[in-house]
Amino acid sequence: MVCAAMDEADCLVSVAKLKTHMFLNMTGAIKNMFGSVPGANKFSYHSRFPKDSDFSDLIVDVLLASAPELSIVEAVTAMDGNGPASAT
Repeated sequence: MVCAAMDEADCLVSVAKLKTHMFLNMTGAIKNMFGSVPGANKFSYHSRFPKDSDFSDLIVDVLLASAPELSIVEAVTAMDGNGPASAT
C-alpha cells in the first residue's frame, strides 16, 4: 500500500502544510501520508472511495501502514478555499 522505500527507512518524518480539502475539509499530518501511496493508486483510491467517511477511513489505514515517527504541520501560511486545486 505504501512506497517500498519507506519500508527501508530507519525513521519516517512527515512534514505537511495545513490546507483545505474538498473531501476532508482540511489536511494536515494524517492526510499528508496519502503521498506515500505509489503512483496512480492515489487517483484510483479517490474514485473507489467517493464518500467522505470511506476516504477518511482509507487515510487512517495509510497512516497506520506508513507509521511516521514524527509529524510536523506548517500552518504559518494556510491554504483557504476549495482545495487543494482551487484554493488560495
